[in-house]
Amino acid sequence: MQRITTIDDFLTWTGDDAPTAAERTLITACRQDGTHDFGPRPTEPDPKVTLRADLLRHLITGGTPACGLHPSGLRLKGAWIAGQLDLSFLQAVGQTVVTHCHFDMAPQFPQTRFHLLNLEYCHLPGLSAQRMDVTGSTVLRNLISTGTVDVAGSTIGGQLSCTDAILDGAGKKALNAQGVRVARSISFQGLTAKGTVAVNGAEIGGQLTCSGANLDGVGQKALNAQGVQVAAELFLRKLTATGTVDVNGATVGGQMSCIDANLDGAGKSALFAQGLQVSASLLLGRLTAKGTVAVNGATIGGQLSCKGANLDGAGQKAFYAQGVQVEASLFLSEITAIGTVSVNGARIGGQVSFTGASLNGDGEKALHAQGLHVGQGFYWRDLVSVQGPVSLRSAHVGDLVDDMTSWPNGADQVILDGFTYDRIGGSASTSTMLRLQWLATGARYGGTFFPQPYTQLATVLAASGHDRQARKVLAERERILAHEARRATRIAPNGDVDVAFASLWADIRILLSWTWDLALRHFAGYGYAPHYALFWALGFIALAAIGYSQAWHHGLIVPNSDVILTSAEWHLAMALGGDTPSQFWSDHLPAARHYETFYGLAYALDVFTPILSLGQEAAWSQTTVTPMGVAARVATYALNLLGWFLTALGAAAVTGLIQKKRD
Repeated sequence: MQRITTIDDFLTWTGDDAPTAAERTLITACRQDGTHDFGPRPTEPDPKVTLRADLLRHLITGGTPACGLHPSGLRLKGAWIAGQLDLSFLQAVGQTVVTHCHFDMAPQFPQTRFHLLNLEYCHLPGLSAQRMDVTGSTVLRNLISTGTVDVAGSTIGGQLSCTDAILDGAGKKALNAQGVRVARSISFQGLTAKGTVAVNGAEIGGQLTCSGANLDGVGQKALNAQGVQVAAELFLRKLTATGTVDVNGATVGGQMSCIDANLDGAGKSALFAQGLQVSASLLLGRLTAKGTVAVNGATIGGQLSCKGANLDGAGQKAFYAQGVQVEASLFLSEITAIGTVSVNGARIGGQVSFTGASLNGDGEKALHAQGLHVGQGFYWRDLVSVQGPVSLRSAHVGDLVDDMTSWPNGADQVILDGFTYDRIGGSASTSTMLRLQWLATGARYGGTFFPQPYTQLATVLAASGHDRQARKVLAERERILAHEARRATRIAPNGDVDVAFASLWADIRILLSWTWDLALRHFAGYGYAPHYALFWALGFIALAAIGYSQAWHHGLIVPNSDVILTSAEWHLAMALGGDTPSQFWSDHLPAARHYETFYGLAYALDVFTPILSLGQEAAWSQTTVTPMGVAARVATYALNLLGWFLTALGAAAVTGLIQKKRD
């Protein structure tokens, strides 16, 4: 077939190469206003609407001055384009509007320069337009392509629109827009694609929207927007994708929204947004994902909301937000997650909420929040279910707002080592019993006890004015530490003689430690309850007072004076007083009126209290001539030692000598 050099020359061709009626009609239209409508898009070749691609090339580029073509460009509708339209390295004159046309070969536009390119409603077997330069917009609305549409590296001064297009990459990319520079927006709204849609490295002056699109990566990424720069918003609302949606390293000047999207990673990540930078909010509300939703390392200037999302990690993490930085709040309210929700190392300026969530770690941690930092409240309440451990190791939150039923039960199910919080907020329980149950689960992991969670809770309770509860928590911490120390001391015998002796010595030390621990716990609350010593002292004094009163009435108490015991009156009392000479002497003989009167309570106080002298112990003693008297004497020695011990213990507790410094 001949190549067209001028329109006038073409019109003189004869034979099989002669211009068709459709071509002559189009030439006439182009010499008038450049517009012709052949009707709806043809579905098969028809001489009435068939045009040679070479003629179209000549008309689009303006031909020669002698051709007399209208300078506004070409506006063509409803033609069948035969052959390959090759505009490589050429410049179009005016607008290039070719709509509702069928191309039987893929057009070639590499490095072509257009004022405006409109191919909407066209059907073509692909498009090769790498590095083309379009002053205005590129419109591919409702385009149908059975091969790759390749506009990689192109520069577009207006918008790039593939709204409602149907693109089938035939085993390759459906759309390759890698590195494009678009002054305004890119629209993939309603796009149906089979093969990857790639805009990686693109620079977009407005929005990038894929709302309502249906993208099937056919074993590859559904959307590759790695490193894309979007000046305004990135909309993925109601997107349906099979294959990873990849926006890692992307920069978004507005918000990014995946609300109501349905993403299936097809065995890989559903959403891969590592290192994403969003100036406003990242909205993943009601997202349905099969495969990891990964936003690790992302920086978000607004909030990150996954409220109502349904996340299935498909054997991997459900939500991976390690190291994410969120200026406002992180909402994971009402999510359903199968697989770990990982926010370890994340920094959240506002609050974090898991209210109404259902978490299933699928054999791993349900929540991994090690090193999480939350500026405001951490809401862990009204959770529907939690299956799997919850780790808050080394995390810090402002307010802890929780309820006890939302924490998982069982060994190693809650990890609180290093977890700090400024206060227990809202209506969260400060009940010592409930909090100690919480700590009993969370302060032990892998068989190792961590005292820090007890210290932290006590610090917060004390700062909130709950001093009594704080002391109870610290006392419980000391009890467990003592128990752990004894357990660590134990040596199991193995038949070796040296080990047997070492085991015996260890058991003796354990017994001594247990005895001392028992005394510290019950008599002084490990230094956090010095009033225990007072209560015990009052109890011992009361019992001793009763005992001494009985001893007086049974004649076991005698004057503590050699002068009296050798006097005539005492001998008379011994003769007449029977078993109670002291009582007879005190009640009936004149010398006793000037002697210290015996009182059981005063005597008990005098014996028990080392620093108190009431004269009772100096005036009276126990007889040792009877076994009961000897027993009373021994009991007095024991009471005196016990008084010294309790007094010293109480003083040490009050002054803080045995009270551990609060962390």
